[in-house]
Amino acid sequence: MASNSTSPAGKTSTSPDPSSAAGGSWPATKPAARGSSSCEMSAAVAGQLSEQREDFQELLDDVGTSVANYCRKRPLVAGLSVFLAGFYVGWKIKPW
Repeated sequence: MASNSTSPAGKTSTSPDPSSAAGGSWPATKPAARGSSSCEMSAAVAGQLSEQREDFQELLDDVGTSVANYCRKRPLVAGLSVFLAGFYVGWKIKPW
C-alpha cells in the first residue's frame, strides 16, 4: 500500500508502505522444518566444535612447551616470577 502526501510545492508524492517493501509480511522466509535439517545442523556444529577443540589443544601444548623452554633457559627469572606471583596472591587473600 502506498500513502499519498502533498509536498510544500503542491506536488503529490507516493511513498511505499514499509511493510510491503519486502514483498509481503514479516518474516519473509519460513522457519526450517524440524527433522533431518536439524540433525544435519547439529552434525555440522559438532564437527566445528571438534576442530576448535583440537586447535585449542594444540595452542595449549605450544604455550606449555614455550613456558617450559623459557624456564629451562632462564631459571632465575622464572623462579622470581613465580615467587612474586605467589607473594601477590598471598597478599591479596591475606591469610594472616
